[in-house]
Amino acid sequence: MPYSDRYITLVRVGRIVTACAYITLTSNFNQVGNTSVSETIPEGFRPSGDSRAVMRGTDNSGAISFYLYGTPEGKMVLNGTGSTGRFVGISGCWITA
Repeated sequence: MPYSDRYITLVRVGRIVTACAYITLTSNFNQVGNTSVSETIPEGFRPSGDSRAVMRGTDNSGAISFYLYGTPEGKMVLNGTGSTGRFVGISGCWITA
């Protein structure tokens, strides 16, 4: 997970992939838009065709909110705001090939 030392757990059942994590952010990011991150979605879990993998992260205050989306090539992009030390829940679901 970008801006954290933890991983997002991906589970595939048939063609459905779910993503979940409870992490602590290790850096700040403020209203970033379509910022490429170095993490990738592994083959076998990537979204199919023209679709996107969408994961939402938020804390219990609602002040921290961001989206990660992934492409069929496995690239990931970050949008939103996060603060160092905040605990964030992340979830997502998509169809894979």
